[in-house]
Amino acid sequence: MSSAEEPVDPFADPPPAVAPDPPATLREPLAALAAVTLFDLLIYRTGGYASAGLFLLGCVPLIALGSPFRGANWRGFAIVAGLLVLTAARLAWLGWGGAVLAGVVLLAALALTRSGRRVWTLDVAVLWLQTLPAAAAAVLNSRHLLRRESDRKSGPDVPPSAGSDEGTRHAARPWSVLLPVAAGLAFAGLFLLANPDLKATVGEWAARVSARFGDAIRWIVPGPGQTFLWVFVGGAALGLLRPLVRESLLDPLATLEDRERDRRRASAPAESIAYPAVRNTLLVVVGVFAAYLPFEFLTLWRRDFPAGFYYAGYAHEGAAWLTVALATATALLSALFRGSLLADPRADRVRRLAWIWSGLNFLLVAAVCNRLLIYVDFNGLSRLRVVGFLGIAAVAGGFAAVVAKIARDRGFAWLVRRQLRIAALVVLLGLLAPIDWIAHSYNAGRVSGGDPAPLALIGNHEIDLGGLLALEPLLHNKNPTIARGVAGRMTLAVDALDRPLSAYRTRGSIPPATERSGPPGRLGRFQLAEVQFRRMLARNRDRIGELLADRNAAEAAEKLADYGMRWW
Repeated sequence: MSSAEEPVDPFADPPPAVAPDPPATLREPLAALAAVTLFDLLIYRTGGYASAGLFLLGCVPLIALGSPFRGANWRGFAIVAGLLVLTAARLAWLGWGGAVLAGVVLLAALALTRSGRRVWTLDVAVLWLQTLPAAAAAVLNSRHLLRRESDRKSGPDVPPSAGSDEGTRHAARPWSVLLPVAAGLAFAGLFLLANPDLKATVGEWAARVSARFGDAIRWIVPGPGQTFLWVFVGGAALGLLRPLVRESLLDPLATLEDRERDRRRASAPAESIAYPAVRNTLLVVVGVFAAYLPFEFLTLWRRDFPAGFYYAGYAHEGAAWLTVALATATALLSALFRGSLLADPRADRVRRLAWIWSGLNFLLVAAVCNRLLIYVDFNGLSRLRVVGFLGIAAVAGGFAAVVAKIARDRGFAWLVRRQLRIAALVVLLGLLAPIDWIAHSYNAGRVSGGDPAPLALIGNHEIDLGGLLALEPLLHNKNPTIARGVAGRMTLAVDALDRPLSAYRTRGSIPPATERSGPPGRLGRFQLAEVQFRRMLARNRDRIGELLADRNAAEAAEKLADYGMRWW
């Protein structure tokens, strides 16, 4: 049989297909230069969270136009660009470091989509780690751009080869200017040093120029630290636009798993030695869950708790252990359904057991949420409790991904990608959401309705400007301790806003108005939450003055904290 007639193995490895490196273009260095300019003007010279948001928005068109790749994942690009807009809005409303970190990560995700790739969490991390080596490679690659420009100028009829006179003349053309200028400056400097009177005259002239134009010169000429930041930002921009790593980190594993799945589906069904162990394990865990969950719901669902009930133990420690149980179930279910078991003709039987256990696990999610809600009912909502709900959402989403993996017969790489994406989205939500505003809107509503328990959190926890905005209804509370305490906390907050920057330590802080340097500073350091907060104080000036007419703001806030400890 000739080689042309040999059967083709459908599972054979395909020949390696390496996408060609896109040619160098002027768009990349221009985009990097624009990124450095934006960074210098908006962040280095201006500062402020609003400036950081404007920088993130400015990077969107730079990445879109500066990328050397022809194709793009435009749907993903639009989604990530929308998330960057939300991040910029958060920074303009009430910025903090977490939102800045979210924006930096999203820039890498945006660059991935512009190069035509999908956004996976591990690939975003890899892209940032390889930016500086990729920048060095991009600089080396730019030599080809210069060479092509030189070839184009030399004309199509006489292409300058490596050893031709025409090529030599083009290569030597910059030195015909640089060398005489350098020689002239060197000898002029030596002659200046040799004449003390001339050196003194030149020194006086330089001093007068510095006195007249010193600020402008210092504004234009960068210092060592500023130069380092320019190089770093420009290198990061080049590395994001032209990454060295062009494939997803888990692509090789995903390809192997897809081929293994194809082989398994094409082969005859065979009984697996793992079947009895998997079946018995699922029967046991279904029995344990079925025995425990009724006890959980009967004892904790009705909320009829005796005096001295250990709220912290059940809500913090207990919910944490139940979350660990849910995460363990996620890992176990993923580990059971793999390998030869999937080709077993009896696999549908254990799948039915898996669906039953999955339903019990979602009941476990409800039990964990119920435990946290018990604590919320006890004395309100706090930052950590909101973070707890987000953590439960991440674990539940991870378990749902395992269920989808089993139902759709996917591999481990597919699962890891989805679980990490779910976790990343939950973290992003936590970084961008106005958590204090959400928590204290709920707490203020309960207190206004006659339930003073959330005062334990209002009086004793740190609250940012967004949370203080939510407490405005409490200024009119009939209880004078509550109204005065909230007025005291607000007065202390506005005093902190007007203190020097070095004395202000509150999360979501912005420099006081007296330290802003002109219109660019005001724009960059603008915070909508501060504007809303000051307007709220202006609306309630008479009421706050009445409440604190005969008392110190710190004293009123301290009394509110002591009063709130009754529900701690």
